[in-house]
Amino acid sequence: MSEAVCRHESSSSDEYEQFSNRKNCRNKNTVMPQNASEWTKHHLQKIGVYYNRVATSLEEFMSRIHNNASDRNLPPLPDICRKLIEFTDNIWSVNLDMREATLYDVIQAGKKSDECIDKLRLNETAFKEQLPHQNDKTIFEVWKTTLLCFWTNLKRALARWSYPGQTEGSFKHLFMLFSRICLLDPQPGGAYSCIKQIRGIDVCSIPDVRFNTLPEDGHLMLIVTKVKKYDAFQGDFDAESFCADNVVDDVLGQHGMELIVEAYDSALAPCVLGIICIGTKIIFTYLDISKHHLSKMEKSGSDKLRSIISYTRPFDYMDVNDRRDILETLFWLGYVQSGSYRTFIAEET
Repeated sequence: MSEAVCRHESSSSDEYEQFSNRKNCRNKNTVMPQNASEWTKHHLQKIGVYYNRVATSLEEFMSRIHNNASDRNLPPLPDICRKLIEFTDNIWSVNLDMREATLYDVIQAGKKSDECIDKLRLNETAFKEQLPHQNDKTIFEVWKTTLLCFWTNLKRALARWSYPGQTEGSFKHLFMLFSRICLLDPQPGGAYSCIKQIRGIDVCSIPDVRFNTLPEDGHLMLIVTKVKKYDAFQGDFDAESFCADNVVDDVLGQHGMELIVEAYDSALAPCVLGIICIGTKIIFTYLDISKHHLSKMEKSGSDKLRSIISYTRPFDYMDVNDRRDILETLFWLGYVQSGSYRTFIAEET
């Protein structure tokens, strides 16, 4: 009798364990992770958010952004930015594939950085003579300082580049310094966290880098940025064939959730502009979403609604041709973030 009871209890226990495992499996598929870092594309798709199947050209991508910006009276690119883009392109000749760099490549890039510094100092007076207004000269000084700072720190980074154990922190530091050349002001994402309710669960998001606008401009978030090492790429691709499948799933999921969490504070609200930075390669992203979709996903889900994240191909800011392609976009974003350079120019009293 006792033996039968024991067998029955054991059988019940096995059935309960199998039921629990099935239930846990279902929960993993239906319950959303509480941290954006645990999100995947699969989770995004469950709330109706998808990455485009193919990349968008930078021209088409920025046309969409500018159309949105014009509705919100965001300023166009000023003449001083065009001058600084021209100066940057003329001075910066360093060209380095940091993913495949040999020791010889690193040494040559260090020498090139020294040449760029000397060339900037040699041409500084001639550049400033092309700027008729004092405010433009002030902006020039800020740009010059950030460019010299980048090259100096690049040399420091290159001196240790052959060491094992390069981390995402190395690339984040370099990306933040690069963004400052375009007069952007990056803030570490860990300065604060944001929370968005998804299907009744509070999801916490801490991106790697934020670019916030001035509080008096009404919105805080301009760009949400994810930074990863080169191993976040997968498969073979080139500029023509790149698509979202060439980025590992968890990076896309996390970045997508980070865009969603920041949507209400976005300068393009409810749409959001982002960047995925993998090594020294920049992918611009744009979440096109409605307030209705954002509201629906908070409680009951949004299976019948669909929002799209469009994106560009990767642009390597250490490649002279790619850098030339993205400077106008980044300088415009710097102009918007600073409130038409109010952060650099003292108001007249």
